[in-house]
Parts: sequence; C-alpha cells; structure tokens
Amino acid sequence: MNETISLSGIWKRFGTTLALADVSFQVQPSEFFVLIGPSGAGKTTTLRVVSGLESPTAGQIKFGERLMNDVAPQVRNARMAFENYSLYPHMTVRENLASPLRAQKTNKRDMSRRILQISKMLGLEVLLDRLPRELSGGQRQRVSLGRALIVEASVLLLDEPLAHLDARIRHELRAKFQDIKSFISQAAVIYVTHDYLEALALADRIGVIVSGKIQQIGTPEDIYYRPANLTVARLVGQPAINVLKMEITRANGDVWLQKGKMRFLPPRNVVKMIEDSNLKTITLGIRAQFWETSDTRPVDSAGYMETRIGLFEIRNYKGIIRADGDASKLLVLCDTYTNKVEGNMIWLRPKWEQVLFYDENERRLANSNNGLGGGARGNPGIE
Repeated sequence: MNETISLSGIWKRFGTTLALADVSFQVQPSEFFVLIGPSGAGKTTTLRVVSGLESPTAGQIKFGERLMNDVAPQVRNARMAFENYSLYPHMTVRENLASPLRAQKTNKRDMSRRILQISKMLGLEVLLDRLPRELSGGQRQRVSLGRALIVEASVLLLDEPLAHLDARIRHELRAKFQDIKSFISQAAVIYVTHDYLEALALADRIGVIVSGKIQQIGTPEDIYYRPANLTVARLVGQPAINVLKMEITRANGDVWLQKGKMRFLPPRNVVKMIEDSNLKTITLGIRAQFWETSDTRPVDSAGYMETRIGLFEIRNYKGIIRADGDASKLLVLCDTYTNKVEGNMIWLRPKWEQVLFYDENERRLANSNNGLGGGARGNPGIE
C-alpha cells in the first residue's frame, strides 16, 4: 500500500536536550525526499521517530490516515538502512541479503531474482559468497543498503547510506541512484545526508534542518538559488557563499551599497527593491561563480569594485580568487585557464540577477526573486 508520510509538530527531547523542535513535513508515495543538515542537526533522530525506534515527545506521525505514534516498528512497513551498517557476521553477503526476504516467506525463485537485481545494482555480484569480515567498510555499507532495498516497503528510510564509501564509489553510486529510484518507485523515501551535492543530485524535494528546526523545504533549485535565510545559504554550496552586510548610502542622486572601502553601485531594479524595503542595511549573498571580473579597468567602471588578488588557487579545474585588502573575505570563482597573478589588481562586479538579498533578521527579501536572486542558472558549485 502506497502511503504519504506526515509529520505534524514533532518535538523530541532527550532529558534536557532538545533534538527536534516543531518538525512538520510530508513525503508523498514515490517521492525521494532528502533531509540535509550538519552533524547533530536532528536528521537521524527524525528517521528514528518515523521508523518507531524513538517516540516523539509531542506531535503526530501518520502513514496515510493511520496514526503511527504507538505502532511498533516491525509492523510499520518501513525499511531503514543505518549509517552504521548492521550485518549478520556468520552469514555470507547472499544470506544477509536473503534474510529479510526469508522473514517475509518469499519463495526461492523470487528471492533469487531480487538478490540478483540488487547485487547488480550495487556492484555486489562478486561478493555474494563472502562473509562481512572479508569486506571493506564501503562494501559492508552497500550490503546494508541492499538489505533495506531488497524488501518492498511503502516507506524507506536511508541514513547516510553512502557516508563510508570512498569518493569514486560514492560518485558511481550517486549516479546509480537513478536506477535505484526506479527500483523503489512506489515507496516514500526519506534520505538523510550532510552532503549538499548528494541532496541536489538525488532529491525531488529537500528539507534543510539545523539545530532540530526545519529551515526550508523546497526543490533543489529552491534550496540552492532561493535559500530562505542565511543559514540555508551558508549550508549549501562550495566555495562558501559570500555574505556581505552593506550600508545603504546615497551620493549625487545614486544609491550605493558600502562596507568599509568596498562599494557597489547597484542597477535600477535593485535600487527599487532596496527603497521598497525601507532598510538601513541590507545583506548580500553572492555565490563565488556569480561575479563579473576584469583584469583591466573597465571603460564603464562605475559599477565595479577595484581590489587586489590576495590568493589564487586551483580546485577541480576551477580557479578561486581570494581578494585582498577590504575585500579579503571575497571568494571569486573563475576560469582556470585565465592567467591570474597574486598581487595584481582585479575589478569585480556582482551578477546582480543572481545576488540574494536578506534583511536584518537574515531572511530573504520576499521580492528578491522577481528578476533578481536566482533568475538564471549556473554551476551549483564545485566539490
């Protein structure tokens, strides 16, 4: 039976520690929902509450119309793969994969078919006759994932299933998750990760949780290009987003944004948004790839800021400039093959259509996506 997972006002305390604070969201059948957040944010606690391994202090959990708060884990028709894999040490990989099917009294023919499907999908074919002690940590984690996937369930809960894999295998499995999503197409899936690249690549929708509180729920495009607050903006993207708290000043009829000697002349549509907001200061969120750069002074330099290249480094075929002086906290992503020399001057101007604007409470201005703050698309950062 395909069911919607509903969490309504979930609170969870462990003694005096507040783990979850008013967590509410829904996951539809066939939806791949990714819960992302830093260590200790409440991601695993959320999964344990949904699975029944933990009881909420307050709030309701429903599968479809059924209230699940007091329903035992083994009868919830929910499967869970933990970050810390749990395998039977005396059983081979084949037997570990088969054990959930045996518990359901699956016939041998269907059991063999499912084991073959899942082992091919996860690259376990040559490991089927090995014991867990003969496997690497990453291989054991894949077997644990296979045990969760092999049984048809209406709810699938995956806790950092790629966390212990090396970078190459993690990248390969991330790509294979498109096949895995087809394999589990009828289940409502909650997938937990701290890796924003996994979240952007896999999710139908993403929930961002920090300190036990949901910060934003939306599509990958919403989370990356329209983060609701600076907490979300800082969490997603690499290099880290540039966050600049600017004073709004006026001179000779122009509106300027200024922070020390750092000074920008915004275009008219940004000026209108600023004036409509009635703010004295405004915070800009500018991702490293959303700068226009010039190695020489532009003919029309009024909108550019002049600064010095303090550091230039290459990362994953991209060059990163760390600006010097008053702009020492600026990170600018540029083409590797452009010759950048530390100590040289450079002129910078934000790509204003991609700039994010936040008020004094670090909330994104409601009208900052009307032709601003996420209109065009770009590279979602580098790893």
